[in-house]
Amino acid sequence: MELIPQGIGLITLGMSPAQVENILGEHHTYEEWMGGNLNGSLLYPGLVISFNRSDASKPLEDSQANEIWIHSNCLATLEGQHVFSLYKRDIEKILTTKEVNFESSNDIWVSEYGWNFCFDENTRVSDIYLLPV
Repeated sequence: MELIPQGIGLITLGMSPAQVENILGEHHTYEEWMGGNLNGSLLYPGLVISFNRSDASKPLEDSQANEIWIHSNCLATLEGQHVFSLYKRDIEKILTTKEVNFESSNDIWVSEYGWNFCFDENTRVSDIYLLPV
């Protein structure tokens, strides 16, 4: 699934739980890296899609996706490259080539797309968070 502004593949922030399930299916998968207290989220391999409203067990029908966490076991791509094989310098080069503004410190924040890239101790992409802009 290709990273896109405010989303990944066909999934974008602002979608309802039903819209997400129509694309990714109704089978949800919990993985250890996800942590706990995810009642307001739909869980898929390598993806946590959080919603702005939920009850004690699931996102509400009329809620909207407001955050997406992407983990290294997701087959995410950026410019056709497997994003979790890339290093910080590669992300910076791709963004610079595309003339996309970003802030680089320990992480890379791309405010116009809502992308936050996190890196491991070797500066390889470890996680990506998609946040509202």
